[in-house]
Amino acid sequence: MKIQFNKEDILALINDIDKREKLKLALDSIVRHQLYCKFHYEEFNKAFNFHGLAMFGELPSETEMKNPQYYCCVFESHAFAFFRALHSLIESVPYIVNILIGREKVESRHLNWETAKNSLNKRGAYTLENYIIKLKNEPAYKQLDNLVNISKHRRLPQIDSGVFSGHATAKFINKEFDYNTCHELSVPAFMEESYQIIEPFVVKFVFELAEYLGQSNSHSHSHKKP
Repeated sequence: MKIQFNKEDILALINDIDKREKLKLALDSIVRHQLYCKFHYEEFNKAFNFHGLAMFGELPSETEMKNPQYYCCVFESHAFAFFRALHSLIESVPYIVNILIGREKVESRHLNWETAKNSLNKRGAYTLENYIIKLKNEPAYKQLDNLVNISKHRRLPQIDSGVFSGHATAKFINKEFDYNTCHELSVPAFMEESYQIIEPFVVKFVFELAEYLGQSNSHSHSHKKP
């Protein structure tokens, strides 16, 4: 059975109206980003298949666009859009942590994994802190983080369609990555692998954070003097 967090239960942990509204938007965004990822994944596969057909002149006669380069542009753009949406989803966790237990301003630009770990450590939520440490060491996360940072701030890493190499699978070129952090060259395989981060880390993390805070609040209330 898949773990799911209850949005209303999490929102009930916040008394501040402004913070509650921002938290609601952040939690809703997780679902929206998942939908975007699924859309971009499907469109990537469609465009990649059309690219192969276009390269060998096998597109249906009624197809308006015949240029293979057009489909190359389409599948590459959907690949990068997929990874950016997924990265944004995962990177929303420090923001959610800060709203729930952090001391930074809600919209602070300084929020990151370190501020999240510090907030969790101060609350004694060491298991949740360790989840973040484990995530940061995951090869899939390292590759995703590196890929998105390069594509956003420096250049678009090349993707080889593989049409002439016989593997017929879109692949990254390892030298495009910093320190050869590309442990999975196949683009569709890495899409599937990196997407798997969502349930065991993001959803489970938010669920367990809410459970931890709910138990902590109940415990503190039970020790208050009447």
